[in-house]
Amino acid sequence: MWLPERKKHLMKTINKTNSLLCSVLVLLLAGLSSCSKDKNDPVQDYSTQIVGKWVAIEGLTMFRPDNGGDAVVAGIVDLNGTTYTIETDGNWNSTQTSSEDITKGTYQISDNILILHFEETGKDLLWKIQSLDGHALTMTNDRGKDTYKGDLGTYYTQVKFKKS
Repeated sequence: MWLPERKKHLMKTINKTNSLLCSVLVLLLAGLSSCSKDKNDPVQDYSTQIVGKWVAIEGLTMFRPDNGGDAVVAGIVDLNGTTYTIETDGNWNSTQTSSEDITKGTYQISDNILILHFEETGKDLLWKIQSLDGHALTMTNDRGKDTYKGDLGTYYTQVKFKKS
């Protein structure tokens, strides 16, 4: 009689252990599947966040060495109180407090690239959005006409804006 009781107790212990292991396995699999990057995850939508009036607060000329080193500040850019107004209809304009000049045109956003098309010249300026939240925007123009290739690396502009 001792053996059947012992066997029952052993079977209950095994069943509890199996249930516990199955529960842990299910939780582990659920956790792993939620951590993976889903191909259907939405891409950050800059087109709505960028709408508004932005005041340039810092402009830097950056230098990125060809040897793969970190980019460093090479100079300060005079922003002259530049503001950019990005409209929902695809238009933009820019003004400077030091002059009455208004520059305007249309814009497009493709992934994290803001393309400003200048109405007067017909040329485009490409800005790479580094960061954007409701109140702050940082962009670089590390490609295009304002990029200068030197002997040891590339110079480009980085501008920080705050929402006005």
